[in-house]
Amino acid sequence: MSMGEKIRSLRAGQGKTLRETGDIFGVKLNTVYRWEHNITAPRAVMLNKMSEHYGVPLEWFFRTENGSL
Repeated sequence: MSMGEKIRSLRAGQGKTLRETGDIFGVKLNTVYRWEHNITAPRAVMLNKMSEHYGVPLEWFFRTENGSL
């Protein structure tokens, strides 16, 4: 699962729209869209905020299917 797919699954798991997620993290919905479609990646500070908000370890965003970083 790519980082974008992970971000999308976290958002969808909470039933949030792109706009609602953007509001939570202080970015535009287009930014969330670009993250979810692997066009751009969130900066480290934003990944840390997402990690705290969603309750997942920061390294989870970087793990591959086989569990390696």
